[in-house]
Amino acid sequence: MAMIGNQRFTLLIVIAILSAGNQAPILRPSKAFRPGFQQEINMSKQHSLEGKVALVQGGSRGIGAAIVRRLAREGAQVAFTYVSSAGPAQELVEEITRAGGKALAMRADSADAAAVQLAVDDTVKAFGRLD
Repeated sequence: MAMIGNQRFTLLIVIAILSAGNQAPILRPSKAFRPGFQQEINMSKQHSLEGKVALVQGGSRGIGAAIVRRLAREGAQVAFTYVSSAGPAQELVEEITRAGGKALAMRADSADAAAVQLAVDDTVKAFGRLD
């Protein structure tokens, strides 16, 4: 849980481990064959993000965009920031809107505390809160 101003929000950190050089990527067994996978599916249906509001830092490309799409698909209203990818950010907003979701893209560098605060404020202004 983090505080910026008087707003509380949870930070999600995604760490991707990439293979180096010419090494083959690390392969993991499919989730479908992992014990307890069906229980995870059922639990995710019970814990829908319908009506929740999320803010993703760096959400216009790559892993960030995948997180934005997943949150929107699960029913969340999603605000996300970008630094220099205005085109892809706007395309992602349009994609989510066409699918019936709500999204907001904002230019903000996560290294700039004032820009992050403004992103939080704009998210709350657009969606009424931040979960």
